[in-house]
Amino acid sequence: MAIAQTLIQVHGGKIEVTSKVGVGSCFWVKIPVVVKK
Repeated sequence: MAIAQTLIQVHGGKIEVTSKVGVGSCFWVKIPVVVKK
């Protein structure tokens, strides 16, 4: 997880997580994208 977080941060993004005991975890990855026309 630390490697993924570092790679995401290097690209200007972030990673988020929510979790519930006995249910599991859900991860989000947000990375900015520039669309050229």
